[in-house]
Amino acid sequence: MTVDQNSIVGLYVIYFNRSPDPQGLTFWQSQDVTIEEMAAQFGASPEAKSLYPFLASPTLGDPVAFINEIYQNAFGRDADDAGLEYWSGVLEQDSSPEAVAEFVLAVAQGAQGTDRVALQNRADIALQFTQEALNAGIPFTASLFATSSQIIDTVTFTDESVADAEDAIEQAIIDIIGGGTGTTFTLLEQGAVLTAAASTHVSPADKFLSTANDQINGTVFLDGSVIQDPSTSDNDVLTATILPDVFDFQTIPFISKIEDIKLTGSPGGVVDIANITDVKTLEFVTGNITVLTSEKHPLNLAEGYAGTLTVLQTNKNSQTTINLNGTVAGTRIVDGLVDNLIIKDTRFQNNASQINIVVKADSVLKASDTTTNPTIRDTQTGENTNFVISGDKNLTIDGAVQMARGNSTAQLDATALTGKLTLNLANILSTEVDPFSVKQIVGGKSDDSFTLTAITNQLVGVAINGSDGEDTITASLGDETSILALNRVTNVETVIVKQTSFVNTVLNPNDSFVASGKSATVDASSFTVSKLTYDGSLETNGTLNIIGGALKDTLEGGAKNDTLTGGASADTLTGGPGTGNDTFVYKSIADSNFDSTIAFDTITDFQVAGDVLNLKAVGFTSTQFLGTFEAKQDTLLDAAKAVSFNIGKNALAAFTYTGAEDLFKDNTFVLGTNNSAIDVVDAGDLFIQLTDDLTLTSVNFA
Repeated sequence: MTVDQNSIVGLYVIYFNRSPDPQGLTFWQSQDVTIEEMAAQFGASPEAKSLYPFLASPTLGDPVAFINEIYQNAFGRDADDAGLEYWSGVLEQDSSPEAVAEFVLAVAQGAQGTDRVALQNRADIALQFTQEALNAGIPFTASLFATSSQIIDTVTFTDESVADAEDAIEQAIIDIIGGGTGTTFTLLEQGAVLTAAASTHVSPADKFLSTANDQINGTVFLDGSVIQDPSTSDNDVLTATILPDVFDFQTIPFISKIEDIKLTGSPGGVVDIANITDVKTLEFVTGNITVLTSEKHPLNLAEGYAGTLTVLQTNKNSQTTINLNGTVAGTRIVDGLVDNLIIKDTRFQNNASQINIVVKADSVLKASDTTTNPTIRDTQTGENTNFVISGDKNLTIDGAVQMARGNSTAQLDATALTGKLTLNLANILSTEVDPFSVKQIVGGKSDDSFTLTAITNQLVGVAINGSDGEDTITASLGDETSILALNRVTNVETVIVKQTSFVNTVLNPNDSFVASGKSATVDASSFTVSKLTYDGSLETNGTLNIIGGALKDTLEGGAKNDTLTGGASADTLTGGPGTGNDTFVYKSIADSNFDSTIAFDTITDFQVAGDVLNLKAVGFTSTQFLGTFEAKQDTLLDAAKAVSFNIGKNALAAFTYTGAEDLFKDNTFVLGTNNSAIDVVDAGDLFIQLTDDLTLTSVNFA
């Protein structure tokens, strides 16, 4: 014979306090057993033994507790004194599955009055829950059974309780399928417990986590608290503040299936995230915080975040990922132990092999005081940590970037960044370059900028690979040390050189400065009290555009087609050792001729076959060029005056000087006259010396 469906559902309610799963219900309906045999098998099942210690170990378990739990499942109340005394005596003498089944069936079949109605109502609601969940295509999981238990527990003998339970089933199905508004909870003490079936030190005390979208306010009581939601399909949110713990030095929460966790830090706050599972977003809202086991989950710094995020790993070979969602000034990232932070557990004496910084919204990293605190810092002296930047938004790093060792090979690497990187590298020390400052920097795929002006020659010894895009370095350089400043710079399109007052800058980069087929600009146009000496003679791969300042600069190009702009005063410009076609740019009359023939520019290695004087900015073009003349007057000044007289006002010509002044003899001079007297050469005229006897033509002017 088979047992009827109503009785089977009743056994599920009494034994397991849940709705039946469809597979189990179908199975029992197909079995040729008596209800007594079925009840005995329910009591001997692993599920029953896991629920009731008495069934798992009768000699150690408490029959009174078991009896009351069965009564609670069936009627929502404890056993009456007479029934409790009788059945506890029976079960103490015989705890076999058959004896347990006899007790359970006696409770169910002997129910009278409101108890009988309550049990039937509970069975009806349990079956309805199963049917509606099945119709909605919802998987029958432990979390679903927990939800059914919560609803069944609310059912009594009244029609109102049944109606409320039916509404609860409908809402639960909606919540599971598409979310829904859940309960707002507040933790009241450390060590709080909040699950689908338990609530301790939590307000409200009579509610539990569900498959709806619950809100949990952890306040400052997250340490030791257990928060376990039954579902990963909803959108629960937990907020909490991490305070310093003067005894344990860290907050250790146990959190499962809370989709969005938002933590606020405070000075000295430490949280271990090792026991957080099934979280979609672990977010830090603001404030200083140290995260232990930081490799466990991606760490999200929220929009508007400001504070110091310190990360420590349990495995020194692990990687930590930090997502930037719009951080602002005041944000630092530190890898390892700092600021006298004490972590008792030696597992956390490790920093990461790599910190992945993912830029998901335009963000800023900048220490509140960049003169004393690095913006990015690696602290463990025995390790090298690479800071790897990726993402598609822009990132500004303002402040020092310190590595653990002075000879560290670790990189600040933005190769995978498609947004723009702006690095303004501070220097912690006031009188010398910080030996721990990052020495390896790689730009991204956009137009990046690197500023190293915190101290003179900060760029020296730093390898910067601009990578893709049109990249710019701005650096303060001076004295003999600066000669090496560009030796480790590659794939950077523009270097803007800032002067050190009254200290001349010398640059002699090696061949790797400009990649093959590429070009680079070195711009010292802001110089007013310092001179630039640039020797590009080693450059064989790419082209150079060198721009001098206001004083007497010495600029030499490389082997390719270079552009040299001396700037004001009497500069010396050299096209370079190769056969490239060089361009010499003049932006004003003063760029060529400071004071008549006393101070003028000198160009060496001018190749008439391809080199060009670009005079457009001062109003002269190739169409005005009247040719190359010979001037035999004794002095250069007299020779220039004679040529000026011959070509007239607003004219352009060249002449070879063959007079008596050996310093200038057999050199070629370019003269462009102004609108003043035709036989006078002064600061208003274009005047340039080209070494050697050259015959210029119109093709040498642009």
